[in-house]
Amino acid sequence: MNRKKFVAGGLVAAGLLSVLGLAAWEARQASAHADSHYLIDHLRSRSHATDAVWVETSFAEMLPSQSFSVNGAPAAPRGSGVVIGRITDVRAGRGFAHPDDAPKSTQVDFNAPDALWRTVQVTLAVEEAWGKVAGQRTVTFAVIIDRGADATAAMNGLRALERVVVSLDRQGRHAYAPDMYSISRNGDMFGTVDAQGNIQLPVMDDATVFMQGLDTVAELRTAAGHPSQTIRVDLVEGAPTRR
Repeated sequence: MNRKKFVAGGLVAAGLLSVLGLAAWEARQASAHADSHYLIDHLRSRSHATDAVWVETSFAEMLPSQSFSVNGAPAAPRGSGVVIGRITDVRAGRGFAHPDDAPKSTQVDFNAPDALWRTVQVTLAVEEAWGKVAGQRTVTFAVIIDRGADATAAMNGLRALERVVVSLDRQGRHAYAPDMYSISRNGDMFGTVDAQGNIQLPVMDDATVFMQGLDTVAELRTAAGHPSQTIRVDLVEGAPTRR
């Protein structure tokens, strides 16, 4: 009888631990989901605050097979390349302040109270890449977080995304990490890739129009293999006009 009670008690305890474990996992998943939404909302708000002129009009034109000649200058791809991969590391970078009348920003500690914006360093394990980044096993790029944002939530949101697609601009924008890339279009070209290979660009306004149906990894791979072409653009009163 005592043995039966002992076995029954053990089963109850095991069941309770299982329920508690499931509840903890669900809580972690909910927290990660909330953090990723917070991150995307913040990046979208940054994007809305930025004025810029872009010569490209579609996702396909961000691929290295497409080059731009602006006002007769030598043709060059829009950026350093496009990469798909899994986020393996997210860490604090530096803060940047802008003292009154200073011609440029000054590097400060990540958590300095006078930092107007901060870099978060994100490293990807590369699955597929096109352009200058092709052949690299990992790439590191900066995600910009503004003053007042919850950096911890934003960084946890990055970790929760796992698999992403990113169009990368040049290296060397941040002197403290000369090999770190920037994200194209002031951070707009940062997207997610789901388990079925579907791509979304949630930071960008009118992303559906910009993507023009290029919304899966397979379609991106096919577009990257298209013949090279040069797109000639003139800037007329600051507005791009194609020849």
